[in-house]
Parts: sequence; structure tokens; C-alpha cells
Amino acid sequence: MQILGGSGGTYSGVAPTMGAATSANGGWTATITNYDAAYSYTATTTAGSVAAITSSTITASGLGNGSSSTVTVTAARSGFESATGTVTGTAQSILTTPTLSAATATVGGFTFTITNYDAANTYTVTTTAGSASQSGGAGTQSGLSGGGSATVSVTATRSGFVNSATATVAGTALNFMSATGGTTTTYSSGGYNYKSHEFTSSGSFVVSTLGDSPIVDILVVAGGGGGGNDRGGGGGAGGFRTSTQTLTTATTFTVTVGSAGIGGTYGTVVATSGTNSSISGTGLTTISSTGGGRGADLVGGYYAPGSGGSGGGANPGNSTGGSGNAGSYSPVEGYKGGDSSDGYLGAGGGGAGGVGTNNSAGAGGAGATNTYKTGSSITYANGGTGMSSSGNSGNRGAGGNGGTAGVDGVVVIRYVVA
Repeated sequence: MQILGGSGGTYSGVAPTMGAATSANGGWTATITNYDAAYSYTATTTAGSVAAITSSTITASGLGNGSSSTVTVTAARSGFESATGTVTGTAQSILTTPTLSAATATVGGFTFTITNYDAANTYTVTTTAGSASQSGGAGTQSGLSGGGSATVSVTATRSGFVNSATATVAGTALNFMSATGGTTTTYSSGGYNYKSHEFTSSGSFVVSTLGDSPIVDILVVAGGGGGGNDRGGGGGAGGFRTSTQTLTTATTFTVTVGSAGIGGTYGTVVATSGTNSSISGTGLTTISSTGGGRGADLVGGYYAPGSGGSGGGANPGNSTGGSGNAGSYSPVEGYKGGDSSDGYLGAGGGGAGGVGTNNSAGAGGAGATNTYKTGSSITYANGGTGMSSSGNSGNRGAGGNGGTAGVDGVVVIRYVVA
């Protein structure tokens, strides 16, 4: 230690030394590494608030986002010359507040985007209802009922930075259609919940609320044709058609379910074709399917097989089966009946999935499957078997076997619900 000014002078002071500054929110801190309680310490700063010294800790404050300051520390002690040291530090940067897009309604919630997403950040996501999550810049709210609302809050965090301010986005889940009519079933399929309305007789499909996504899947199957008697052909299946449409009006839609044709009776009654099914109403493109053609019959003379949604099977007196797809639709609503050669029994009626089998009590054409009623595959509209009195397959829109009635049609409508 050096004595200044000779005998009775002051000693030279010890200059404070400081460790590296540690950034903080709005400022920084540093430590006087050679702190001595025998000294008193004061500080001045180039920016922000005057630095405070508590024991060996220097605290700089009042700085803006990412701003720096230099603090000069003076050490003083009676009998010693004052000495100074400096330290520079920088305040932590505050993360940018997330920018959130408007919410897009979905089934059970909504989605949004963090438009200024930064992969270096971690995002904390909370919600007032249901549950919310984030993957990359995509945010998802789920667990809401139809029309239910929630507010999602998003905060950005990162080590060494001040958390961002919290951004919020409010959204509402899709509201769902409400309707009555027919026999209803609810089920889940493919990640969605559905409600179906099955009409086995004519009636009304009444939509009271369209909802936000009034999309309906429709199945329309016409009545199956009756099977002919006395070497008669099988009845053709009723036409099979599907359609997906977006309704534009909450109103009442007319549902017509086609009746089956009657079976032929030996020597007295000629088989008849089935009748059409349809659904129509304001804002809906009408969907119709054609009744199945009757099977060829023999009642005091040969009666030709009927054309229809699917054609009736032929008999020896009428060698060509009735034509299918009478409505000229694409995709086709059904197929032709089987052909017959003189001396053979009746051929099979056409089905929604294939042509009837030719000759000798030929099997009916295959039906078609659909899942709208329950979510599981159900077969509709088989062709009837030629010259068979064992009835029909029992599925809706099926053609009658030889000498038996067909099966009435059906209309099924389904849509997404909560």
C-alpha cells in the first residue's frame, strides 16, 4: 500500500473489480468481486436509473428492451484515496408478442395460426374451455360442443429472454344441423359423430337449424320389381343413388319412398315393376332413383321383363333381360337383367352392383353397400333370382325372386353432429 503525500498523507485506494454482468428484465446485475466492507461504494450510470449497490451486488435498472449501460463504481475509505472501476451490461430482450390469426371454426373447436412463429421460442397455450394445443405455428382448440366458444391465450418464452406479452384469440366451434323425420340413429365414424334419418315410407325431413356446415349425405333406393311366375325372371332391383349436398335453407324436404312391385301369380297376375324414390325441396338438387323392372312373366302369354333402376330377368319367351339405369345417371343406378334362351327357366334380375345371371333360375345381380345409416356397410338392392319361390333377399330395394314381390325402397340422410 502506497502512502501518498509523505508522512501523514493518505493511502492509495483499492479499485473495485466487477464480474461479468448478468442480464435481467429492464436492467442487469454484477458483483464486486473484491468487495471490502471497510469501503463505501457509490455508483453512477450512463443510462437508465442510477445503479444501486447492496453489499457486493450492483443493480442497474430502468433500461429499455435490449439496451445497455455502463456503471462506474467508486470505492471510498477514510484515509484512503478514492478508486473507481467500470462494468457494462445489457438488459434482457423482451420476446415479441405472438401474432394470432382469426379463428377458423371446426367440428368441436377451431384452429388458428401463430403468424410470427419462431422455432427458437417455446409457446405456452391455455384455454378457457376444452383443451388447446400448438404444433409449430398451428394452434388447435378442441373439446367444445356445437356452437361452444373459448378464448385461447398464447405466450412466448425462451431462456435468457423476458417472456412475451400474452396474445389471445377467441373462437367458436361449428354449430350443427338440427332436423327431424324418419327413424334416427347416432354413431361415430371416421372421427366424426353422425346422425342419420332412415325413411322406410314417404314422409318429411324437417330442418329447423342449418348450422355452420349443413352438408348432408343422401342415399335414395327405389322399390324393387316383382318376380315373374311360371318360368319367370327375377325382379330388377330398385335404382341405387347417393349424393352429397350443402343445404341452403332450413325448410321441409319431401321424401318419397318407392313401393315394391308385386310378384306374378300363376295364370292370373302379372308381376309389376317397383316405383321411384326421391327427396326434393328448396335449396336441394332433387335426387330420384327408378323403380326396379318386373321379371318376365307368363300369364296367358309371355310378358316382357321391365326396364328400370335395374332390369328384370328374361324368360324363354322374352330372351333379353330388361335394361337398367333407366334414369341415364352417372354413376349408373343399376344394371340389366339376365338373358334367357328358349327352353330355359327365367334369368336373374339386375342388381345395383351387377347384371343378373343368364338362364336356368339365374341368380340376381349383386347389390351395393352403403354406410350412411349406422356407419357399417349395409347391402341394398340385390336382383331377384329367376324362377325361385323362396322370396327375396330382404334388403331394401331388392328385386323379388320368381313369383314373389320385391322390397320397398328407402331414403337415408345423414349429417355431422356434436
